[in-house]
Amino acid sequence: MNTQTDNEPKSFREQLEILKNRGMVIEDDQIALKYLQNVNYYKISGYTYFFRDTQSINIEKFKSNTSLSQIINIINKDEALRAVMLKSILRIENSFKCKLAYELSMSDLGRLGYLERKKETYLNLEHFDLFIATLNKRKKQMKHTKYIKHYNEKYNGFLPLWVAIEILSFGETSMLYRNLRPKYKGLITKYFFLEYEVLYSWISTVSAIRNMCAHNDRLYKNTVKSAPRQVDGLYIDSSMASGIKIITCLSDDISRLEFIKEINDLRKPSATAFKTAYRLSNNWDKKVNSFLASRNNKPAK
Repeated sequence: MNTQTDNEPKSFREQLEILKNRGMVIEDDQIALKYLQNVNYYKISGYTYFFRDTQSINIEKFKSNTSLSQIINIINKDEALRAVMLKSILRIENSFKCKLAYELSMSDLGRLGYLERKKETYLNLEHFDLFIATLNKRKKQMKHTKYIKHYNEKYNGFLPLWVAIEILSFGETSMLYRNLRPKYKGLITKYFFLEYEVLYSWISTVSAIRNMCAHNDRLYKNTVKSAPRQVDGLYIDSSMASGIKIITCLSDDISRLEFIKEINDLRKPSATAFKTAYRLSNNWDKKVNSFLASRNNKPAK
């Protein structure tokens, strides 16, 4: 067991003194203490890391004039961005699940064809086996819910896809989509005007950001773990700016307008600071709309 004393728990007062000793400007000790009582010091450190003075001998010293109120404003802005992004992502999740369940159920697969282990339906049967194992796990976890009990008692546990989709996570649903043969993937891509692999990549990116937002992770100067696929006509990388652009592209028309407005409201009063934090350019919305306009005239390949 590591017994180093510099890693011992610190009182709220001690945490405040650490910030002061590292050069942070504290305007009001009492307000600062109340903040430390409600926001974990380790979470705050994730934001203050970017304000360390890299030219100083003491690597933990903050840049001149770095204040706690400045850090709090950044944390609050990040919290607001998480809320806006999560709301839109949940709408995308519902829309994607709805389209997948509807199109596959209305296809030659019917209501239960997705449960059949067929090469004509799935690219990789081992991945299909993993999907079925996941579905059975979810059914077991939710066996006491009314609709699962209903299907267990009346239909021997066989769930139509429009029911199964409701107990699967966004990531699990996207894995089901990825394993489909092109014949069935095309039923979904027609709604988004994107190629199969691009849609899967973007859905995976949105799912990853969803988890970051749901777990209250820092978005400020952060990236997604794996870079989403690039497309012609719109710059995409692993930045949060690209996450914002992808969410915009995958949203329905009404939600898209609302999301763009909310993001642009967050960029006020300093678009420059927002760009530094999330790498979102000033004309990002025009670029996305131009990309979507060009795509709407092109069928998915």
